[in-house]
Amino acid sequence: MGMVMLGSGSAEAMDERLQYAREMQHEKIIRGLAVGIPFICYSKPEQADSVIDKLLKEKNPVLRYCGVYSLALSYASATEDTAIEKAPPNCCI
Repeated sequence: MGMVMLGSGSAEAMDERLQYAREMQHEKIIRGLAVGIPFICYSKPEQADSVIDKLLKEKNPVLRYCGVYSLALSYASATEDTAIEKAPPNCCI
């Protein structure tokens, strides 16, 4: 679904996938969702900011790295340094 919705910035789609990843116990499905959510964020920093903030505060390390990927992909075409300022230094530990 991430590739189908590439760059859509749909907050509803990101929230649905995040909720499903939180409820799911299967590691492979969680990892698949963690790769799909950043694709939805691609080049849409304004729409992705709320989901990125949630992801960077997650307890699950897979969802935290999803937040970092989402941050990177959402600001991929941006010319400002907002993504660098936003990423906490220990967000993936």
